[in-house]
Amino acid sequence: MRSQQWNGEFRNQILTLLRDRNKRESQGFTELFHHHEKLFENWAAIKAENLRLSVQVERGYSHHHHSSSYSEEREKVLEQKILSLQEELTELHRRRSENASHVLSLTAKLTDKEAELAAAQTQLATSVAKCADQDEQISFLQSKIQELEATNQLLRDEHQALHLAYTALEEKHHRLVGENKELVQRYMEIKAQHADFMNQENENFVKKRQAKVQKELEDAAKDSKAAVVLPESDTENAGLRSDISLLSTLAVGCVVPTIASHKFDSHENEVNAVRWSPNCKNFATGGSDRKVKLWETNGNEAELKAILTGCNGAILSVEFDSTGSLLLCTSSDFACRVWTVDDHRLRETVLILIIRNTVLFMYSRFKAGKI
Repeated sequence: MRSQQWNGEFRNQILTLLRDRNKRESQGFTELFHHHEKLFENWAAIKAENLRLSVQVERGYSHHHHSSSYSEEREKVLEQKILSLQEELTELHRRRSENASHVLSLTAKLTDKEAELAAAQTQLATSVAKCADQDEQISFLQSKIQELEATNQLLRDEHQALHLAYTALEEKHHRLVGENKELVQRYMEIKAQHADFMNQENENFVKKRQAKVQKELEDAAKDSKAAVVLPESDTENAGLRSDISLLSTLAVGCVVPTIASHKFDSHENEVNAVRWSPNCKNFATGGSDRKVKLWETNGNEAELKAILTGCNGAILSVEFDSTGSLLLCTSSDFACRVWTVDDHRLRETVLILIIRNTVLFMYSRFKAGKI
């Protein structure tokens, strides 16, 4: 619509400019051409008068004898008139040549002006086309701005809604964190009570075991034999047999090793615990790198069989059960963990409240004893 208005305005403006140009360039020459036509008409009239007078002069010779004096006077008048007319004619020719040269110069100027006008019209048409393109681009950008404003408003609304949802979730999170802290505190209290109870049971068991060992030692001291043979089926007295055998061996003699049969790097950092399995073929090591490694002896060499992971602190102690199928360890992350030796899978994780450097298996769940 705006391009149509531009086209209508420029058409009227161009028509007005053309009319002004024609008026400006033809008005001065119109009077000149009218004056030239009048002079040409006067010249034609004078020429006709001259012919007529010539005819009369010729006729006057025939009547010379009647009016000689009158003819002479009239002839002088006519000659003067002819001279004046010739001078006027000469002046008209001179002015005509000047006007012709002036017309030629004005024609050249008119040609130049027409060329300039054509160039201006071309530039004007180009400018009109550019204006139309700019109008279209402005309309497109305005529609784009409206779309972006609508999108921006939508994003603001979404941001506000998300902010409200985030605030609600944050409040819920704070509430859940508080509840979690309360539950953890209650859980720790319950675990502390349970650990105290289990430690009390463990101490009672150790006291009973020590009393039993003491009694057996007293009975063994009375006996003249150096070794005490126990039934193989009594699995509960396995530790007792080892202690009595150790005491019997110590009673016979003690050998301190002086040369290492084999030396190898088992862990990246310090080695904190080593334990042989009941089959005396495998052994486990634990170190500060939070790993428990299972080894198999082959002559004087040790071959790595598995690496047990899952601890979040340094390994403090490792222990096999009586069958060698379960492995128990403690670590500095306040936890005990139990693995199966065959498939190397973590079976149990128990949280403790006090770091202990030793672990023992008891004949309960997984045959794993409390610390």
